[in-house]
Amino acid sequence: MNSKVTRQEHRILIDGVIELGWGKNKETTYIGALESALSVTDRAFSYESLMAVSGLAFRVRWWRGEDEEGQQFCPSSPVGEFETEVERVSNAIGWVQSVDVRFDRPEGHYGFEEDLPQIQASIDAGMPVMCYGKIMDVSVVYGYIEDSCDLLLMDYHGKPGEGTLVSASQIGPMMIFFGAKADHYAADTWFERALFTAIENFENKGFKSKTPGMYYLGEAAINRWIADLNEWEGMNSKHRVEMFHPHWWTFSCLYDARLAATEFFKSEISKRDPVESSRLNSIAEVYQEQVRLLGRTFAKKDVFLGPWTGRKFEDWDSQVRKDEAVVLCEFLELEKKAIGRVRVFLEEA
Repeated sequence: MNSKVTRQEHRILIDGVIELGWGKNKETTYIGALESALSVTDRAFSYESLMAVSGLAFRVRWWRGEDEEGQQFCPSSPVGEFETEVERVSNAIGWVQSVDVRFDRPEGHYGFEEDLPQIQASIDAGMPVMCYGKIMDVSVVYGYIEDSCDLLLMDYHGKPGEGTLVSASQIGPMMIFFGAKADHYAADTWFERALFTAIENFENKGFKSKTPGMYYLGEAAINRWIADLNEWEGMNSKHRVEMFHPHWWTFSCLYDARLAATEFFKSEISKRDPVESSRLNSIAEVYQEQVRLLGRTFAKKDVFLGPWTGRKFEDWDSQVRKDEAVVLCEFLELEKKAIGRVRVFLEEA
């Protein structure tokens, strides 16, 4: 453990935890928080490498409800803190993540104040804890206030240079402790698992959720997403509004994911011989094409109307939705091209 625990008056905190925040090309908060938490340990990994080995750098996921009168769209579509990705990461880093999820308890009564001694003990030992804050984005608990229930969070919503003070009773319905350690993946294994996961994410059609519905993956997710844009006019007003946030949020995370994929391949190119470097570069070029395709909206602010556009639900008209469907169709063709090249690379390896 490399972390340094210090005392500042009544604050006990771990120094050097990477600051979190929006607009840092780390929109997948689970991986952003994980990079931050591990940065003060003897097992620090980059955001891009964690995104790759988890498969999140290569994933598209879109949730669609099955109850016609109930929920149809969900902001959980692109998040990373699900069992499959957590397990992949734990295997790679060789550090078990113990995930405690309490969605079955009433909102605001999740009971994490009962875990305060364990949280404080982890901080005292120099090991951060991850959790949902007041808003359900993954944060890092890196300190606490003595003789109180207050915790210091590094989160995506705090002021730059400052942590967020939150009572343990205000923690959202998830907490992740780091447990037993084993050997982490060697570099070659890490790289190979990332490539196989990219193919798996594209081919896997998805899985059922506890709430009646389906998390679509890969090609199935993109096609379902496009279909929902095309069918938007036929939805009731509740579901039209409900789709808006998951729509732009999934887009934002998708851009972030493919940017991470591009950077991951670029970092690998320099480690290979000229022949392998050339083949990896051909893969990276396709992901870079996706980045350019999706990234245009941050400059033009004409489609996928997230907060960065200054536009709202009322601006999400038929022409915008039509243009978005075109972008997703182009994205899917590039996705097929990228996965095809990944397959060829593995076959020739």
